[in-house]
Amino acid sequence: MEYISELRESLNGHFKWNKARMTCFVQMLLALFTTRTVNLNKLACVINSKAVDQSSRYRRLQRFFSGFKIDFDIIAGFIFRLFFVAGGKWCLTMDRTNWKWEKSNINILTLGIAYQGAAIPIYWELLDKRGNSNTPERIAIVEKFIKTFGKESISELLCDREFVGDDWFAWLSKENISFCIRIRRIHQRS
Repeated sequence: MEYISELRESLNGHFKWNKARMTCFVQMLLALFTTRTVNLNKLACVINSKAVDQSSRYRRLQRFFSGFKIDFDIIAGFIFRLFFVAGGKWCLTMDRTNWKWEKSNINILTLGIAYQGAAIPIYWELLDKRGNSNTPERIAIVEKFIKTFGKESISELLCDREFVGDDWFAWLSKENISFCIRIRRIHQRS
């Protein structure tokens, strides 16, 4: 795979990881583009490495994630700089997805920024439960955005009909965050 050193240098300006960790990360990114999967076994098959044995490359990928805490504020800042200009006002989106993988529930609350008809995820939180998020979880993810980018950068918040509740609406109003939330037909006035 070409361009590893150029990409590593570019990303290192944002993440400040050591050379070995950044090289592994870049190799994973390039492998993701090739394989279109996050399966480490499949990534290990295509990673460009001196290790001939696929199991050695697989163990290297496992070590990358083992005991390493990724700073998601840095990731959010990097994503933001890729797509957006500081000082603007942005339309935030909130969504949640829930699916089952074997016996585990995967439930992700996501805060994104609307961009050219899509939502670019900025923050996400794995919820340790099935079903809807609650008001404290929603507030926490919006507060992460505010802490990093400032409340003045929010033009409005768009949400689907599962993001309702008096406490949630009261908090958004108290914080002067404009919101547009679709509501169920049974809650609409005649």
